Amino acid sequence: MRKTRLLLGGLAMLLTSTLCAQDIAGYWQGTLKAGSREYRYIVEVTKAESGGWKALLYSIDTSPDPSPVDSVVLDGSNFKLTDSTFYAGKRTYEGKMSAEGASIEGAYTVGAHSWPLTLRRATKETVWRRDSYLFVWAGDDDWKASDFLAVIDANPFSHFYGQAVASLPAPGGPGGAHHTELEMPKSGFLLANAHSSGRTMLFDLHDPLHPSLVTSFGDLNGYMHPHTYVRLPNNDVLATFQYHGGMRPESDGGGLVEFEQTGRLVRDSSAMDPEAKGELIRPYSVVIIPGLNRVVSTNTAMMEDRPSRTVQVWRLSDLKLLKTLVLPTGPHGSEQVRPGEPRLLEDGKTVLIHTFSCGLYELEGVGTSNPAVRYVRTFDGSECGVPLRIGHYWIQTLTSAHAVVALDISDPANLREISRVTFDDKQWPHWIAADADESRLVVDSGRGGESRTYILNFSRQTGTLTVDEKFRDPGSDRPGIVTDGKWWPHGFHGDAFPHGAVFSRPRPADDGATPPKN
Repeated sequence: MRKTRLLLGGLAMLLTSTLCAQDIAGYWQGTLKAGSREYRYIVEVTKAESGGWKALLYSIDTSPDPSPVDSVVLDGSNFKLTDSTFYAGKRTYEGKMSAEGASIEGAYTVGAHSWPLTLRRATKETVWRRDSYLFVWAGDDDWKASDFLAVIDANPFSHFYGQAVASLPAPGGPGGAHHTELEMPKSGFLLANAHSSGRTMLFDLHDPLHPSLVTSFGDLNGYMHPHTYVRLPNNDVLATFQYHGGMRPESDGGGLVEFEQTGRLVRDSSAMDPEAKGELIRPYSVVIIPGLNRVVSTNTAMMEDRPSRTVQVWRLSDLKLLKTLVLPTGPHGSEQVRPGEPRLLEDGKTVLIHTFSCGLYELEGVGTSNPAVRYVRTFDGSECGVPLRIGHYWIQTLTSAHAVVALDISDPANLREISRVTFDDKQWPHWIAADADESRLVVDSGRGGESRTYILNFSRQTGTLTVDEKFRDPGSDRPGIVTDGKWWPHGFHGDAFPHGAVFSRPRPADDGATPPKN
């Protein structure tokens, strides 16, 4: 039986006394439900050269190409679109724009069949999300198969939303898939570490549906077990390495290493500090502050059950270690243990540092000879994961409290909780990363909990977090996607755990109107 492709005929409308041309022009998105299927659309409205309006329809689920309309009748704020060239029969769309101009309510009709359709205003970026993917760095729960990179469809208008569309095994067997870079580099190449094996992978993700491995490498000049990668302004990579000269409890505690993304060493510097006697030095994460010629790193042991409580300040120009600071205790007496992720605030000089023991600390005077750190806050629970800083909001994963919380940090001395998403007890949120416009966040549990991956919607205007209910396995009645039991495209049939995960960057538009083809 021939499959009928439903297409919305397009959209046009007339100015009313309360609307102007720029209010009508732009992008609109909507979903039409016909029977058991949903059809998702993006409509672009522009002014016609001959006067009036014209429209292009992007029927994302059925065609990569836009479809123009050929007949538009306007009557005030009411409109009717007719297309007699549609192969399934004459189609019409009749509707009316709301008074505030935010939505269009109407009905789509083909022959004797009619379906309600609502279109809502969208941004240009929504169009490019038809090329939106998640790159998820995952490992085998049974520790037998190789780590692999999974490519997940992250286009909310796609019928494949939340499904694996490509995957690529890494060489060398199970290595403990751990962190990737926090965001997808503009270069199109992504670094990821297999922390247990101490190897770094460099993936080429220019074509998301056909990922490839450029190279992999291990120790650099005796520095072992990399953890966090950040890009320098020249696109070199600055990374933390936990050990130097051997992975033993008595081994010297690693350092910072700069290298080209393919693994060629540029320079390195030891994190050992004679002034920090008795402190465990295991470089964990790092943030650069080019405007102050500074680097801030934290120390937490990944492969030893030994407490750490220090952060370090370096000079960026020559990687000279300037100061090792011990975090003060908090009211619980344990907040200072296992310093985690440092994040630079909007002022370009203040750094907030979270700990995996759910403390939050402020580092001031980074660019001076006398930096100082103070306790700020204790989060819920006993274990906290990776945080994000978006504008004046701090978004923190509360691992043992099974939640993600957004705080207003406009005044670091008076933080205010704005929003919270709470999961069930099987979810242990750990990793978090944002898409290019910072309106969607990916959250997963690393190796803990139920191994689900979630997308949260985030408003930069209000600080509100909500779970994207559409991001789920096919047939599932729960949000999130499960990495257990998946048959990944590269042939892996076992249960997997996700860790590092980043959104792809939108592809640039060729002409500002038509999205590039897949």
